[in-house]
Amino acid sequence: YVYLPRRVVSVLGLRAEPGLGGTVAISAGRTTRRYEGSLAIDDDRGRLRLVNTVPLEAYVASVTAGEYPFQEIEGVKAQAVLARTNALRSRGERGEYDLVDHTADQVYHGADRTTEITRAAAVATAGQVLVYNGRFAETVYSSSNGGYISANETAWRGAPVPYLRARPDPYARNTPHERWQTTKPAGEVHRALGRAAGFTVRSFEFTRRSAEGRVTEVRLSGSRNAPMSGSAFRAAMSRAFGIMAVRSTYFEVERRGGSYVFSGQGFGHGVGMSQYGARGQAQAGRHYEDILAFYFEGTRLTETRPSFGPERPLLTGVDADADALRAAVESAEAPAVDTEAHANEGPRGWADGFDEPTASLPFEGRPDRRIAW
Repeated sequence: YVYLPRRVVSVLGLRAEPGLGGTVAISAGRTTRRYEGSLAIDDDRGRLRLVNTVPLEAYVASVTAGEYPFQEIEGVKAQAVLARTNALRSRGERGEYDLVDHTADQVYHGADRTTEITRAAAVATAGQVLVYNGRFAETVYSSSNGGYISANETAWRGAPVPYLRARPDPYARNTPHERWQTTKPAGEVHRALGRAAGFTVRSFEFTRRSAEGRVTEVRLSGSRNAPMSGSAFRAAMSRAFGIMAVRSTYFEVERRGGSYVFSGQGFGHGVGMSQYGARGQAQAGRHYEDILAFYFEGTRLTETRPSFGPERPLLTGVDADADALRAAVESAEAPAVDTEAHANEGPRGWADGFDEPTASLPFEGRPDRRIAW
């Protein structure tokens, strides 16, 4: 139902369009978000579906702010290229919309999430994507790799990807996750593993590790014996104790009486770009092109066009404010992000601590992205 000043109209769907240079605002409970572009609302099997058609660079600026918690401009630019590449790889995948606004794709909270520095990064890299053999690259990233980049097949099932190889990362140092340790009751650990595996677990042992030392296979023993991947083991611990319990698969474990002591390095899957590593490179004076070349060796940075087709399988015009934004980068006071305060949320959603939203500038970029709630 649409409530107008003098009547109520029953509709099958509607589209809200902002005024020139404006936004569409949506309120749900205590949450209000503003979106550039249009907002279509229709019925999806008894629930409201909201689809935002947004200019690409406005989307990139918002996602970069939601995904990347640091302020060094070269690191922000690198994240902007990854956000844009990930978005364009997903085009056409869901039919009536391209992306969702949460971690299943990328965190997107609209115009109020963007900051002056993320808008500047989107403008400075406008249209740029990473490609490999003429297709959009798999531009994955995590918080911290613990000083060693992981190969893609270590984290997920699938064939090795040439540009996602394991190797040392000297820039991912001096992070809150460089070394970590947690202690959990053995009985609770066994029960968490049992819930994940579907049988009673009394003990476990590591039976396989990757070349760099990440746990890739665990043997569970109890009412049955069965293998479990290292990623599934970490997921079971996260569900039971929170994501800070076992922050990566790069860890050791020791039984001490009635408890297990987990000692490890890094935070996240460790494949592709380390966000702390990108920050370290930016602080060392390296440019975003260098950062991307380091983490995605063999890929090529290029400009995309609307005709650049959708590519999801693995291996597969800027507005008048642009110059002012570029000039403002050096003097910009970007809102501070307390990464420690948001560490429990992992690399996605870290930027929830921005004190004041920065007014959004309209973007003229195309192609548009369609984001569904």
